[in-house]
Amino acid sequence: MPRRQISEEEYEAYAAEFNRRSTLAQEKGEEIRKTLEPKLIAEGFKGWHAYVDVYTGRYVVGRDYEEAAKKAKAELGSGRLCWGFDIGVPPQIYLGGAFLSKEVA
Repeated sequence: MPRRQISEEEYEAYAAEFNRRSTLAQEKGEEIRKTLEPKLIAEGFKGWHAYVDVYTGRYVVGRDYEEAAKKAKAELGSGRLCWGFDIGVPPQIYLGGAFLSKEVA
């Protein structure tokens, strides 16, 4: 299906929803991380990557971002609102494949 140019109103609505969901993921994800991370470090996962579903608290762990992302999609389901973090490493801001574009499929 070819991409189409969206209206300014559609873009603004999309941007607002994107920002709302990303803020929610960060807030809830960091809240869950505070209790989950010590458990994961105790289990020997320091330096690994985790994804947590911010609504259910379910999580997956992978040796790196790529492995954890594959597990998250398979076990948590695509379309879930998840927060990813490196276990035992101070929080960092990075864009993990998320982008905002004026074109939609």
